[in-house]
Amino acid sequence: MYEGHCGTYVEYSGSSLILEVSDARVLEDLTKHIPVQFKKEIFDMLDKKDFSELEILGSVRNIDVSKLVEVVKNSFLRRNLEDWKDFPIAEEYRRQLQVVVDTFSAFENLTVEVDFSLARTTEEYCGLTFALYDTESSKLVAAGGEYKVNESLRGVGGTIFLFENQC
Repeated sequence: MYEGHCGTYVEYSGSSLILEVSDARVLEDLTKHIPVQFKKEIFDMLDKKDFSELEILGSVRNIDVSKLVEVVKNSFLRRNLEDWKDFPIAEEYRRQLQVVVDTFSAFENLTVEVDFSLARTTEEYCGLTFALYDTESSKLVAAGGEYKVNESLRGVGGTIFLFENQC
């Protein structure tokens, strides 16, 4: 039986969190030229941040994956939106991400990072996406984003992963 508010995850765990944000439209723009039969494999490689496999697939299939490789490599090193200013991201995507970064950067014990290699899924996500990690336990706390319900309707959803709580 629920007996009242148990506090926030940070209060409960005492951990710091990392919020990784992205926009699925950036990857969509970068993969428009890739034949559909290779997209799932490529997105799986992006999720694993495996740029060497991306390069091999690109050379074997004669697909230009240079921008995708650049995204994956830079996702290790360039974690602020400002660090991506020289990368060709649509201004609309950049503005929306900036609002998210500015809003969540104000929270104590929360570091906001940009990771354009967050593929999430190949088709469903169509806008801002996120993953929230606990730095102490190295666990994924929550993930989700904006997705297509149909061609004219969008939704926002996510999953909060269970953790043991003694309220």
